[in-house]
Amino acid sequence: MKFSKIALIATCFAFAFSMMSVTAEAQKRGNKGDHPGFVHIVDDKTLVVPDRAGNNRLDSLQNILRNPAVGLLFLIPGIGEVLRVNGKAEITDDPNILDAMAVKGKVPKTGIIINIEEVFYSCARSLLRSRAWEEDAKLDKRAVPSPAQVHAERTKGDEAELSAGYEQHIGSLYENH
Repeated sequence: MKFSKIALIATCFAFAFSMMSVTAEAQKRGNKGDHPGFVHIVDDKTLVVPDRAGNNRLDSLQNILRNPAVGLLFLIPGIGEVLRVNGKAEITDDPNILDAMAVKGKVPKTGIIINIEEVFYSCARSLLRSRAWEEDAKLDKRAVPSPAQVHAERTKGDEAELSAGYEQHIGSLYENH
């Protein structure tokens, strides 16, 4: 494995964190994102991902406890290829590791250590077909159901109430980021 592939991770702002656990109830996946460089590169075999406050669900951490095998898909701004990292994950609360990942004075409560087993590029065809980086391919947000609308339909809840609660929750998350 060449360090240059790992170094590309420092340019990434988001990735799909495919830590899938399959249970009788559901299949769960997680995703993470932050400013470029948020994934801490320990060495060419080890990464640490801060587990920052988000939606207050513990899916990713529960998945690791069930099955430590992980696959990460790193999106590199402006590049079609996706950098893929596969390995085994473990959870840490070691302040010696986490203190270096503080943002605005907030240290993550836990981090996810990725012990890398393989690193490779995934072909750009799917991203090219999706036109994900092209400005004219972006959808008008009003043409897509909001999270509150989807949740209201699934739960038969009050859409206005769910929407207000969602907007307040998301606003506080973004404000405190």
